Amino acid sequence: MTLLGSDFTLPEPTPAGYVIVGDTASLPAINSLLGAIGDTPDHFGWVACDNRTTRAVAKIFREDYKIPRKAVKAQAYWAA
Repeated sequence: MTLLGSDFTLPEPTPAGYVIVGDTASLPAINSLLGAIGDTPDHFGWVACDNRTTRAVAKIFREDYKIPRKAVKAQAYWAA
C-alpha cells in the first residue's frame, strides 16, 4: 500500500493499536492511514510534523508509551 505517495506500509504483524499524531497539513495522510487501518485495535505510532515536533513526539511514543522503535513511523516534512 502506498500512503499518499510515500512508501509506508502497514506493519506486520498487525500491532495491538495505533497512535497517530500530525498537524493540520498532515490530515489527508492521516485520513488515508485511518482508512487503510480500518477497525483494527493495534499499537503502532505514526507522526508527521515539523522536525522538532516529530522528534519530540517519537520520543514520547518510545519512552512514555513504550512503543518499540520499530513500531514507530516518524517523518518530519519541514524544518521548524
